[in-house]
Amino acid sequence: MLCDLDTRGKADVCARRLCRMKAVAMLQPFEQAIGALILLFIVSDIVLTLLYGRIGTGILGGYLASLVWRLFLWLSRRLGRYGAKALSLCGPIIVGLVVSTWTLALMCGAGLIIQPQLGKWVRASTGPTPSGFVQHH
Repeated sequence: MLCDLDTRGKADVCARRLCRMKAVAMLQPFEQAIGALILLFIVSDIVLTLLYGRIGTGILGGYLASLVWRLFLWLSRRLGRYGAKALSLCGPIIVGLVVSTWTLALMCGAGLIIQPQLGKWVRASTGPTPSGFVQHH
């Protein structure tokens, strides 16, 4: 067991906080490794999608584009004569969705790398440094 706390609930609040802090400290390297893997995955997808000369080599972008295209194709068949208009919107929506997904994933990956170091290596220039993703007021 990570911390030896009394199973009958007699452990004091300080001991519980210390136990929680030890558990969080043990998970920080894994959090940063997951963030690095997310960054590596997304950057490789961006390079394969935008810079590599062969079509369809992207990992996530190609999958998202295919999924959205199938959805729009199914929708266009249901819309009858307005189906062509629905398909004409598919390209811009795919581009926006893929770029937004890349941006969100890069932000989450960087956040997972930086978050464990908030208050230690990363400090606010004024006031206390928040140490989590969510601030409690």
